[in-house]
Amino acid sequence: MRIEDEVTVALMLTTARRTLLAGLSVVVLASCTCVGNGCEESPADPNALHLSINQPTRDSTYTTAEDSVSLEGSVDAGDVSWTRDGGMTTPAFMFGGFWYVCWIDGWPYTCYYPLTWSASVPLHLGTNVITVTAQDLSGNRGQVTIIVTRPSDVTSPTVSSTGPQNGVSGVGVNASINAKFSEPMDGTTITPETFSLVDSNGNSVVGTVTMDGDSATFHPSALLAGLTTHAATVTTGVKDLAGNAMAAPRTWTFTTAVAPDTTPPSVISTSPSSGSTCIGIDSTITATFNEDVKRSTVTSSTFTLRDSAQNSVSGSVSALTTRSFALAPFSSLSYSTTYTVTLGSGIQDLAGNATPANYSWSFTTTPPGIGKWQATSTTSASSAIDQHTAVWTGTEMIVWGGRVTPPGQSAFAVGTGARYNALTDAWVSTSDAGAPSPRWGHVAVWNGSEMIVWGATFYCWRADVAQRCNGCMERRGDARVGRQ
Repeated sequence: MRIEDEVTVALMLTTARRTLLAGLSVVVLASCTCVGNGCEESPADPNALHLSINQPTRDSTYTTAEDSVSLEGSVDAGDVSWTRDGGMTTPAFMFGGFWYVCWIDGWPYTCYYPLTWSASVPLHLGTNVITVTAQDLSGNRGQVTIIVTRPSDVTSPTVSSTGPQNGVSGVGVNASINAKFSEPMDGTTITPETFSLVDSNGNSVVGTVTMDGDSATFHPSALLAGLTTHAATVTTGVKDLAGNAMAAPRTWTFTTAVAPDTTPPSVISTSPSSGSTCIGIDSTITATFNEDVKRSTVTSSTFTLRDSAQNSVSGSVSALTTRSFALAPFSSLSYSTTYTVTLGSGIQDLAGNATPANYSWSFTTTPPGIGKWQATSTTSASSAIDQHTAVWTGTEMIVWGGRVTPPGQSAFAVGTGARYNALTDAWVSTSDAGAPSPRWGHVAVWNGSEMIVWGATFYCWRADVAQRCNGCMERRGDARVGRQ
């Protein structure tokens, strides 16, 4: 009997005897003392399970910027679980651990698919100590630890927009000052010391600071001085949630009005405009106010869209600028449907003045045929010709002249035309009075009120013998046809 038939091999998908011998080596080593992160077990305990971490590294430390890490490894037997920083125990996903018949150089062997495990471990910023433990039914254990470091955010925050905007004038003396940051901020670092306001004489304005998401607002304790330039400053003392400070301070100025702002904001433009038609079904609705508006007061509750049956149309509301806002429907609108847009009361400017009533406007979407080819009428249209001209007047298309080739006959020029109205889908013949002589190959242009015909290659007919005059050429520019 061959020696190979008596050997049971721990081998997965091998194709050569060299790999077989390597597999045998792995089996022998597994029963010996194991050191390192790849196979940690107690040298004093011969029954300890062989447990390893193979991915993403066999080292005992690993660094990643991701918010989780995928671990993979192998184990002799049992079940595998993991903990992070000594917290809750979570079972790992297990696979393999079975024998199968494999063929090597034409000979059958009993091969073993190793028992493997995998786990996806969420990470917090900083150091994560992940301990992986294996235990079989007999209580034999194996354990391995990997330290995964997730670096903190190192990007400095910036001020992305301000209200009032830099350099504006006519700001109400009862206005609050707003700074929007590029990312969520640590609110404890944004105080009257790091977000301050001074007038043109260098006098500090007393006030408080509040946070709303990624925006900070400075609220003066008293009315600002009228007709005075003020400077707002956000210092490098403000930090994001990761502790990164602004790289440089941000300062902007504005000038106050002479009297308190008690006027609510008003809408000065919309898109689509009120009463407009043929609006695309994938259009975004926008509205612009006459002054800066608190973005927190323009929401899906105060910026709404309804169809003609008063069904609400869902969409996302966003700020384009400090004065312009957009409503983007989640799905395409219906064809040939009238929609009503409403900006509800309660939308506030920076001084807190709210719109007293709803502002609404309507528009109608395009019919389903718009944007697609449609057959035009042929009634009273010009006869089948080629080498004619066609010009667009703004409301009509004028087709004139050209060449007609009757079946079995020679071609001859025509000196007639017709006007096509796209709205009525109707043709009307042009007048023949004063028309140019029949021709083809000419040029025609529309100058805003007249069509001018110039040059040509044309054939004339002798009326007395009804015979074509070959080679009869005319090149002149004396023909003008006014709009009919």
